[in-house]
Amino acid sequence: MIVGLGITYTTEPPISFAVLSQRLSATGRGSSSTFLVELAKTSAAEAEKGPFKTAPFDPRFPNQNLTRYCYQSYIDFQKCKQFKDEEYEACQYFKGVIKSICPKAWIEKWDTQVEEGVFAGRL
Repeated sequence: MIVGLGITYTTEPPISFAVLSQRLSATGRGSSSTFLVELAKTSAAEAEKGPFKTAPFDPRFPNQNLTRYCYQSYIDFQKCKQFKDEEYEACQYFKGVIKSICPKAWIEKWDTQVEEGVFAGRL
C-alpha cells in the first residue's frame, strides 16, 4: 500500500470475479448487489480480451482534458469511413482512439445523430 497526499493506493492485483462473487454472497445482499456482479462479469470479460491499449499522444491536444481529442477523432473516423472502408488501417486507428478515450454514451449519441443526419460536426 502506498500513501501520498492523503490518498491511499493499493498495489494488490485486481479482485477476480470468483472472489467478488464469494464476498457478495457472504454478505447476503442478493439482488441488491446484482449490478456489482454484472459489472464484475463485464470487467472480467474485457480483461480476457487482451492488454488494454490507450490512445497515443497527439500534439494537437497537449492538455489533460481529452474532450476535443475525442470529438475530433470521432469526426476523423466518420470522414475515413466515407472515403474508405471501415476496415481500412487508418480508420481502425481512429476507431481505437475513440474506444479508448470517448465515453460510450457520447459515441452512441453521436452515432444516432449521424444516422439521423443532425450531427453538429462537419462530415
